[in-house]
Amino acid sequence: MDRVGGGRYRMMVAPRVALRTLGCKVNTYDTATIADRLRAAGCEIVPADAPADVVIVNSCTVTDAADAESRRFARRARREQPTARVVLTGCYAQTRPAEAGALPAVDHVIGLNRLEDLVAAVLRPTEVPRVVVGKARRERSVTTSGARTFSEQTRAFLKVQEGCDLFCTFCIVPMARGASRSLAPREVLAEVEALAARGFQEVVLTGVHLGGYGRDLEPPVDLAWLVGALVEQDLVPRLRLSSLDPHELSEPLLRLMASAVALCPHLHVPLQAADDGVLRRMRRRYDRALAGERLAMAREYLPDAAIGTDLIAGSRARARRHSSRRSASSRRARSPTSTSSRTRSAAARPRRSSTGSSRRRPSPPVPGAFAPSASGSG
Repeated sequence: MDRVGGGRYRMMVAPRVALRTLGCKVNTYDTATIADRLRAAGCEIVPADAPADVVIVNSCTVTDAADAESRRFARRARREQPTARVVLTGCYAQTRPAEAGALPAVDHVIGLNRLEDLVAAVLRPTEVPRVVVGKARRERSVTTSGARTFSEQTRAFLKVQEGCDLFCTFCIVPMARGASRSLAPREVLAEVEALAARGFQEVVLTGVHLGGYGRDLEPPVDLAWLVGALVEQDLVPRLRLSSLDPHELSEPLLRLMASAVALCPHLHVPLQAADDGVLRRMRRRYDRALAGERLAMAREYLPDAAIGTDLIAGSRARARRHSSRRSASSRRARSPTSTSSRTRSAAARPRRSSTGSSRRRPSPPVPGAFAPSASGSG
């Protein structure tokens, strides 16, 4: 479809759609899902930088910088393709719909779990409101999307879990992605089998809180059980896991990773901090001792594994007393770090003052984590 003036659009026989993705592996999977659904609806998916009738930006909101980058992607799409329609979806669209809808570069804002509305916004834009965003916390299932096409020829992503119930004070993702919910094991097995039939040599199991897999199922299972079932079925040559919190590095899972040839010796373990006081204020589910114990166990079972982590660094002066401890832990884990910032999370809210001013959550901001940055419209 082409913009022909006066806000009107002319429908093309097969709309060309370009997709641009920010953020995590879950977003990569979601983009593949969107692409496959649009193909099934008769659209032509073109490379991200190719001429298109519609540009879809799958946004991220994990940090303030991610919000800003999402806005930049939308503006760049409009600048590079002035006749195309720009549709903003993903986590930033979900958590900041009014702000996203106010962007002049954006034609539609479609929230998460609104795939049919997204397809309609591409094919029948006049029938869809400019902003369509639901309540993420009300979602109670993971839809089997059947994503089969990924930019990499040999590696596919499979979202087996969605949402999060942890509400760490620095994080806004539970409000974007909703409650934790898991894909049924039989559906996971069917999806992996279908991906293998398409020729993929590696499947990455991913989720917003992958370590929480199976707790909501009846009967409950855990990630180690699911991975064991996949290994037993021998469906693909390689399986890889995305991020796991330190306390979720269970001995059964590590033992399985050490013994199963198909499991890639790779772990991403977001520590976030190496000080117990900071971890408590972050509402993390482990302390420094437990994290060290689980990482040591991982090294024992997987001596040659690649282990990565994230550590949230702060700019407040009071954070300096934690920095040497954080650096020492990072050196012991032989892992890189990344710096993060997130307004609108519990940690970004002001403390309760001595004058009695109130705040929505009782916990204080996270020392040693990050200083909230200003989040504007640009």
